Amino acid sequence: MLIKYKIKYALILWLIVVVCSLHGQPQNWQILSSRMPVPVAGAQAVVHDSLVYIMGGHNGPPGAFSNQNIIQEYHPADDFWILLQDTMRGRRSGFVADTYDNTAYYTGGIFQSTGFPHLFSMERWNFHPIPAIYHFNSQFNRVYATGLVHGDKLYLIGGYPIGNNPPQLNYLIEFDIDSATVTFEEDSLFQNQLQPYQQMSAVIDDDIYIFGGSQFGVYRTVYKFNTITKEITTVQPMNSVRAGGSAVSVNNDRIYIIGGYTESQPAVDSVVIFRPTQGVSQFSAGPSLNFPRQDLTAVNFYGTIYVFGGMDSNGLFLSFTERLDVSTPVEPTEPTIVKGFSLQQNYPNPFNASTIISYHLGQYTPVRIDIFSVTGQHIKTLVERKQSPGSHKIRWDGKDSRGNSVSSGIYLYKLTTEYFTDSKKMIVIQ
Repeated sequence: MLIKYKIKYALILWLIVVVCSLHGQPQNWQILSSRMPVPVAGAQAVVHDSLVYIMGGHNGPPGAFSNQNIIQEYHPADDFWILLQDTMRGRRSGFVADTYDNTAYYTGGIFQSTGFPHLFSMERWNFHPIPAIYHFNSQFNRVYATGLVHGDKLYLIGGYPIGNNPPQLNYLIEFDIDSATVTFEEDSLFQNQLQPYQQMSAVIDDDIYIFGGSQFGVYRTVYKFNTITKEITTVQPMNSVRAGGSAVSVNNDRIYIIGGYTESQPAVDSVVIFRPTQGVSQFSAGPSLNFPRQDLTAVNFYGTIYVFGGMDSNGLFLSFTERLDVSTPVEPTEPTIVKGFSLQQNYPNPFNASTIISYHLGQYTPVRIDIFSVTGQHIKTLVERKQSPGSHKIRWDGKDSRGNSVSSGIYLYKLTTEYFTDSKKMIVIQ
């Protein structure tokens, strides 16, 4: 017992030294070696299990003739691409896409006023047969809208219609996916007016934050729409104008606003981090991209932001992918406070053969559980799929992704979901 105690004490001291040496190191965007098969702008990216799907976009001047209906499958673990045979029913660019119940739903971005699919169509795709038309509504006829899925609702915000039907787009609509009905419409901000397009949106808790956009110039306005009370308010504006970028929520407490354009710059590489606080919101500068990009798409893939496509300052389409690790696995994190979510301490701990990791989910969400060394090296992914609310357990046998037993030491296990993240230490004694 004395020997085991000395080993444990020495390992803890080593952990402190390593964490202190790594603390404060800057995060930078990494350029990945593989290239997008068909470089596009105006596409949408959705995450499903361990893959990212880049849907649609355009590879010429935005319009019916350059819009694409392709689906490009990206494998983050191995950094390679597949151009799928499955295609969207319509050629879409500047549209809205997100996932619900293991299915992608997307609408808008149709530039031709005649033909099939109609301007009013919404499609769905469950990632193995070809996509299908799901519903029609004249409010879906919008180009360069922003939006997202929150709970069982799809929100469409801003944009402009092709043609004169409908005569007036509502600025924001709430669409219940299960019943295929519009359950709320908001038009008090821009009634009988042209509304912004190429805004950027992301959600924290039950609030959708809507950034910037363009119409009569480029804006720095920020709106907050509460999905419970249905109230839309103006909050502190951004420090500078921006449109045509991408907004990504991280850990349910901050939003990365990435790329886009301004009135004087056709593409920017800057990143702004937005943190809503009591009373006043805060904006801070994040790490800049390696390439200026506008009309890009980005996703939070289990704690890493991936940026795809877009156009640079010269109007060239970018095939390089960039990623930024927005997690810090070298030390346990303070959990984000979200009702119904928790990560328990593994048992037994310390352990020698295997241990059980237990966690509770407050709602249906993508889940990833990873094991890291104390230096941040990824050891193994234990879970990477969507899971239902309730209690879950997973066993780790002390082996890495190649089946080799890890050495004695302190390791971290990290739970990452769309709404919650937490990590804890555990000790392996072989």
